[in-house]
Amino acid sequence: MLEKAIQIPEGYVNLSSVSWTPLLKLLGFCADLIGALPFLISLFLLKKLFVYYRDGEIFNVRNAILYLKIGVLYLIDVLFIKSLSQILMILAVTMTNTHGSRYLSISFDTPNLSLLFYGMLVIIVSWVMSEASKLYDEHKFTI
Repeated sequence: MLEKAIQIPEGYVNLSSVSWTPLLKLLGFCADLIGALPFLISLFLLKKLFVYYRDGEIFNVRNAILYLKIGVLYLIDVLFIKSLSQILMILAVTMTNTHGSRYLSISFDTPNLSLLFYGMLVIIVSWVMSEASKLYDEHKFTI
């Protein structure tokens, strides 16, 4: 974690060069934890999805709902959580600077756009899985 560089308006700051106080360590840890939380939640949702696949339940409504949850989680991560995590990390890095040199900055750049596209793609997959589950149920009950 300490070899990571954080971009601030003045350039990049290596985390190992920051003088960390206990409060700043807690703030930096919370920022990293907030940033990692969507990944951990998505792993839990994927585990549930793969359990359904293992049991042979491929086209059902529960899978479509799980895909929708993962897609919405991507969108929330891109639009809010990454920005909040970045804001807190920049605040932790620049808090030891003199007054007038502390920063809070919000950015939305190209990696966020690609993650936004992936989130929309997963939501579209959830709609396809929902329609497939309807067709599967209709086919299953047809004599």
